[in-house]
Amino acid sequence: MFKIIPLLKKSGVPFKVKLAGSICKHIPDGEDYEKLGYVDDVDEAYKDARLVINPVLVGTGLNIKTIEAVSKAKPLVSHEVGVRGLKPKKPFALVSDDDQEFANHIIELLQNDEKCMELSKNAVSFMNEYIEKNNAALEEISKDLIHIEYNER
Repeated sequence: MFKIIPLLKKSGVPFKVKLAGSICKHIPDGEDYEKLGYVDDVDEAYKDARLVINPVLVGTGLNIKTIEAVSKAKPLVSHEVGVRGLKPKKPFALVSDDDQEFANHIIELLQNDEKCMELSKNAVSFMNEYIEKNNAALEEISKDLIHIEYNER
């Protein structure tokens, strides 16, 4: 984010960055962002956000920050690693590993209500599809358990 904020400032587009979570313990205070630290109510932290930025560059497995943002129907800007393993039918995020393009994505979402709404709708569709798949899997597991119980008698 420290490479992205100067690019956002240079654009002249008004913005306010709020940081939440353990990252706040590892970075100095700064005038370009507000450190919220650990938040008790994640919904409250997301409530007023126009978009969510997930600048994660490394990691393994599914990125929880991405799932949180998508589950809140928030437009997302992320690096590739932040959306790794997720294959939506329609994109719910603007993705780039290039700093200038990453900043441009943020600027686009700050200025473009239609693009924000499109990504939000796509996020809802993705989550609905995800829930449907989970419900179908649960139904199959339930059938297997019933079958096992029946065979044990």
